[in-house]
Amino acid sequence: MAGWVWDVIIGYLVPDVNIEIRNDMPSNAHSLYLHCKSEKDDRLGEHWLAKGQHYRWEFKIEPVKGTTRYNCYMKWGNYKKKWFLVYRGSFGTDDWWYSVRQDGVYATQDGPSSKYKKIYQW
Repeated sequence: MAGWVWDVIIGYLVPDVNIEIRNDMPSNAHSLYLHCKSEKDDRLGEHWLAKGQHYRWEFKIEPVKGTTRYNCYMKWGNYKKKWFLVYRGSFGTDDWWYSVRQDGVYATQDGPSSKYKKIYQW
């Protein structure tokens, strides 16, 4: 099958996976530094998020390739969380929302207005 045909099929039939990381630190806090990349070393750049700001990206997992993984490095003032896993999944959709707070990192798969569970401590 020609490469462009496969790209069209993937584009229409494969759902996007969405990842969002939000800075929910106190208003007088330092900005949150964020640097994310995939296991294939697709770097998403460096981002400085002020209180209430978020960084969001989406991607597709091709059925033939099967899985992918994203890790992020965060820094907030003197607190550092070395590379931590934000996504590991296979074909299909597994959206994730993260809330970075003063006491740690929280996550949910049920939407940004749902209840978050603490997954990492600073």
